[in-house]
Amino acid sequence: MVDGKDKASNDAKNKSHMSKYKKERDEYLEGWKRAKADLINEKKKFAELTEQKEKIIIASCINNFIPPMDSFFQAKKNKKVWESVDKNWRIGVEAIYSQLKDSMSQMGVSDIMPKCGEEFDPKKHEIIETQIGEENKIIDTCSPGYKVSDFVIKPACVIIGKKTLKS
Repeated sequence: MVDGKDKASNDAKNKSHMSKYKKERDEYLEGWKRAKADLINEKKKFAELTEQKEKIIIASCINNFIPPMDSFFQAKKNKKVWESVDKNWRIGVEAIYSQLKDSMSQMGVSDIMPKCGEEFDPKKHEIIETQIGEENKIIDTCSPGYKVSDFVIKPACVIIGKKTLKS
Protein backbone atom coordinates (compact mmCIF):
# COMPACT_ATOMS: atom_id res chain seq x y z
CA MET A 1 0.00 0.00 0.00
CA VAL A 2 1.23 3.44 -0.97
CA ASP A 3 1.20 5.98 1.76
CA GLY A 4 0.04 9.57 1.20
CA LYS A 5 3.58 10.92 1.09
CA ASP A 6 4.66 8.60 -1.75
CA LYS A 7 1.47 9.34 -3.68
CA ALA A 8 2.06 13.11 -3.42
CA SER A 9 5.66 12.60 -4.54
CA ASN A 10 4.55 10.49 -7.54
CA ASP A 11 1.89 13.09 -8.46
CA ALA A 12 4.51 15.84 -8.36
CA LYS A 13 6.88 13.77 -10.52
CA ASN A 14 4.07 13.00 -12.99
CA LYS A 15 3.11 16.68 -13.20
CA SER A 16 6.74 17.58 -13.74
CA HIS A 17 7.07 14.97 -16.53
CA MET A 18 3.75 16.08 -18.08
CA SER A 19 4.83 19.70 -18.03
CA LYS A 20 8.13 18.75 -19.65
CA TYR A 21 6.37 16.67 -22.34
CA LYS A 22 3.80 19.42 -23.04
CA LYS A 23 6.60 21.95 -23.43
CA GLU A 24 8.46 19.59 -25.77
CA ARG A 25 5.26 18.90 -27.73
CA ASP A 26 4.59 22.65 -28.10
CA GLU A 27 8.15 23.23 -29.34
CA TYR A 28 7.77 20.48 -31.95
CA LEU A 29 4.37 21.84 -32.99
CA GLU A 30 5.76 25.37 -33.39
CA GLY A 31 8.73 24.03 -35.38
CA TRP A 32 6.38 22.06 -37.63
CA LYS A 33 4.17 25.14 -38.17
CA ARG A 34 7.22 27.25 -39.07
CA ALA A 35 8.50 24.59 -41.46
CA LYS A 36 5.06 24.33 -43.08
CA ALA A 37 4.86 28.13 -43.47
CA ASP A 38 8.40 28.20 -44.91
CA LEU A 39 7.46 25.51 -47.43
CA ILE A 40 4.34 27.44 -48.50
CA ASN A 41 6.40 30.63 -48.90
CA GLU A 42 9.06 28.80 -50.92
CA LYS A 43 6.39 27.32 -53.21
CA LYS A 44 4.96 30.82 -53.79
CA LYS A 45 8.43 32.25 -54.44
CA PHE A 46 9.21 29.40 -56.87
CA ALA A 47 5.92 29.99 -58.74
CA GLU A 48 6.65 33.74 -58.98
CA LEU A 49 10.19 33.11 -60.24
CA THR A 50 8.91 30.59 -62.79
CA GLU A 51 6.31 33.10 -64.01
CA GLN A 52 8.98 35.82 -64.24
CA LYS A 53 11.30 33.49 -66.12
CA GLU A 54 8.52 32.65 -68.61
CA LYS A 55 7.89 36.38 -69.21
CA ILE A 56 11.59 37.00 -69.82
CA ILE A 57 11.80 34.08 -72.27
CA ILE A 58 8.73 35.33 -74.14
CA ALA A 59 10.15 38.88 -74.14
CA SER A 60 13.44 37.70 -75.63
CA CYS A 61 11.56 35.84 -78.40
CA ILE A 62 9.20 38.75 -79.07
CA ASN A 63 12.09 41.21 -79.39
CA ASN A 64 12.75 39.62 -82.79
CA PHE A 65 9.18 40.39 -83.90
CA ILE A 66 9.17 44.05 -82.82
CA PRO A 67 11.05 45.64 -85.76
CA PRO A 68 8.73 44.12 -88.42
CA MET A 69 5.68 44.95 -86.27
CA ASP A 70 6.87 48.57 -86.03
CA SER A 71 7.38 48.61 -89.81
CA PHE A 72 3.83 47.37 -90.38
CA PHE A 73 2.53 50.01 -87.98
CA GLN A 74 4.42 52.79 -89.77
CA ALA A 75 3.26 51.58 -93.19
CA LYS A 76 -0.39 51.56 -92.10
CA LYS A 77 -0.15 54.82 -90.15
CA ASN A 78 0.03 57.03 -93.26
CA LYS A 79 -3.55 56.38 -94.41
CA LYS A 80 -3.20 58.33 -97.68
CA VAL A 81 -0.17 56.37 -98.86
CA TRP A 82 -1.52 53.06 -97.50
CA GLU A 83 -4.81 53.47 -99.40
CA SER A 84 -2.98 54.36 -102.64
CA VAL A 85 -1.09 51.05 -102.70
CA ASP A 86 -2.43 48.17 -104.81
CA LYS A 87 -5.36 46.59 -102.94
CA ASN A 88 -4.19 42.98 -103.42
CA TRP A 89 -0.73 43.81 -102.11
CA ARG A 90 -2.26 45.62 -99.12
CA ILE A 91 -4.50 42.61 -98.34
CA GLY A 92 -1.42 40.33 -98.41
CA VAL A 93 0.55 42.60 -96.10
CA GLU A 94 -2.41 42.85 -93.71
CA ALA A 95 -2.66 39.04 -93.65
CA ILE A 96 1.03 38.73 -92.70
CA TYR A 97 0.60 41.42 -90.03
CA SER A 98 -2.44 39.58 -88.67
CA GLN A 99 -0.48 36.30 -88.49
CA LEU A 100 2.32 37.98 -86.54
CA LYS A 101 -0.17 39.58 -84.13
CA ASP A 102 -1.93 36.22 -83.64
CA SER A 103 1.40 34.48 -82.93
CA MET A 104 2.29 37.13 -80.37
CA SER A 105 -1.17 36.93 -78.81
CA GLN A 106 -0.86 33.14 -78.43
CA MET A 107 2.30 33.77 -76.39
CA GLY A 108 0.34 36.11 -74.10
CA VAL A 109 1.67 39.32 -75.64
CA SER A 110 -0.64 42.30 -75.94
CA ASP A 111 -0.27 45.75 -77.47
CA ILE A 112 0.28 48.93 -75.53
CA MET A 113 -1.54 51.33 -77.82
CA PRO A 114 -2.19 54.62 -76.01
CA LYS A 115 -4.95 56.88 -77.26
CA CYS A 116 -4.70 60.62 -77.84
CA GLY A 117 -5.46 62.48 -74.62
CA GLU A 118 -4.43 59.56 -72.40
CA GLU A 119 -2.20 60.39 -69.43
CA PHE A 120 1.52 59.67 -69.96
CA ASP A 121 2.69 56.67 -67.89
CA PRO A 122 6.49 56.23 -67.71
CA LYS A 123 6.04 52.53 -66.90
CA LYS A 124 4.53 51.80 -70.32
CA HIS A 125 5.30 54.86 -72.49
CA GLU A 126 8.53 56.34 -73.81
CA ILE A 127 8.63 60.02 -74.81
CA ILE A 128 9.98 60.50 -78.31
CA GLU A 129 8.98 64.14 -78.68
CA THR A 130 7.16 66.92 -76.86
CA GLN A 131 4.87 69.47 -78.44
CA ILE A 132 2.82 72.36 -77.16
CA GLY A 133 -0.34 70.85 -75.75
CA GLU A 134 -2.10 69.63 -72.64
CA GLU A 135 0.49 68.82 -69.98
CA ASN A 136 1.58 65.13 -69.90
CA LYS A 137 -1.20 64.03 -72.25
CA ILE A 138 -0.41 61.84 -75.23
CA ILE A 139 -0.73 63.69 -78.53
CA ASP A 140 0.27 60.82 -80.85
CA THR A 141 1.66 57.29 -80.79
CA CYS A 142 4.80 56.81 -82.91
CA SER A 143 4.95 53.05 -82.37
CA PRO A 144 3.02 50.65 -80.12
CA GLY A 145 4.49 48.96 -77.10
CA TYR A 146 4.17 45.32 -76.10
CA LYS A 147 3.72 43.54 -72.78
CA VAL A 148 3.20 40.10 -71.26
CA SER A 149 0.59 40.59 -68.50
CA ASP A 150 2.13 43.49 -66.50
CA PHE A 151 5.72 42.96 -67.77
CA VAL A 152 6.55 45.60 -70.40
CA ILE A 153 8.67 44.21 -73.23
CA LYS A 154 8.81 47.49 -75.15
CA PRO A 155 7.16 50.75 -74.10
CA ALA A 156 4.96 52.59 -76.59
CA CYS A 157 6.80 55.50 -78.21
CA VAL A 158 4.70 58.63 -77.82
CA ILE A 159 4.56 62.37 -78.38
CA ILE A 160 3.30 64.19 -75.30
CA GLY A 161 2.07 67.67 -74.65
CA LYS A 162 3.83 70.33 -72.60
CA LYS A 163 2.53 73.78 -71.78
CA THR A 164 5.85 75.31 -72.83
CA LEU A 165 8.79 73.84 -74.68
CA LYS A 166 12.30 74.38 -73.34
CA SER A 167 15.00 75.35 -75.81
